[in-house]
Amino acid sequence: RANPAAERLLAFQLEKVCGKPIRQVVAAPALATVIEHITQRGNGTQRHTEEISIVIGDKPLWFKATVGDVVDNTTEHLGIITVLRDITQEKAAQARSAEFVSAVSHEIKTPLASVKAYAEMLADGDADGDPETQQKFLNIIEVQTDRMTRLLDGMLDMARIESGVVRVDKKIVSLNELIEGGAKLMQPAAADKNISIESRLSSLYLGVNVDSDMMSRVVMNLISNAIKYTDAGGRITVRSQLIDDRVAFEVEDTGRGIPVDAMPKLFQKFYRVKENANVAPGTGLGLSLVKHIVEEVHGGKIEVESQVGKGSIFRVKLPLERMN
Repeated sequence: RANPAAERLLAFQLEKVCGKPIRQVVAAPALATVIEHITQRGNGTQRHTEEISIVIGDKPLWFKATVGDVVDNTTEHLGIITVLRDITQEKAAQARSAEFVSAVSHEIKTPLASVKAYAEMLADGDADGDPETQQKFLNIIEVQTDRMTRLLDGMLDMARIESGVVRVDKKIVSLNELIEGGAKLMQPAAADKNISIESRLSSLYLGVNVDSDMMSRVVMNLISNAIKYTDAGGRITVRSQLIDDRVAFEVEDTGRGIPVDAMPKLFQKFYRVKENANVAPGTGLGLSLVKHIVEEVHGGKIEVESQVGKGSIFRVKLPLERMN
């Protein structure tokens, strides 16, 4: 016997396979093995649960298979029942979690090793009597500690937003005001590198229904990235415009640009473009957080265009909120 869900999942018709061995019925050796394992034990009240993978089409799916004897009230053996519960999403989440932990461990290990090494040199007296060397060691410890702090802060922010712990307070505001506010706050950092920030904002009122703090963070993060990867004397341009029923703002720079092979991975957690990794410090979490805020929290879209040696354009599109 089998229910319709089993017929659909394992691609058989019950009336055509009754009485046939399980291995002739389903193309799932792992499932057949679990069922045969119970059969070989003989009759009696038994139950076995195991996680198995079954390829459906070209896609491997994971199931928790629970197999047990079916007996009546006289313990007479009536047969075997198999229940499959799809745990593909759970396995994927476990894989992502393991990948996340591995990436975090890798990112923290390097600065932590540096802090430990220089702290040990100070403790061993390697810089005794040399204030300049002592200060150099302390500066390195401070820089690496700040790096770990940024990493942990980024992870906490990501976790809070993704888990919904952070309260989202959406209100209709002017996109231009958000952009101008973010650009103003980033102006000192740009001035330190002799980089100009130009605003070319639409003369229209572009209303957006957003959490102002979160969207301001998006603006500042994109401008901050542009500053990091643009050489001294470069230019950053921020724009806003109406595109059909959406509003868009862009952050364009004259920086180093992004290689084509790096584009698909650009918004992954902890990913940093290898060619630009030594240009500026970073955690590899900023763009991942930006994408989550724009697309998951606000139903928008983030796009990027780039050319190595000429610069990049990051474009955020959001639903337009018209004035009543």
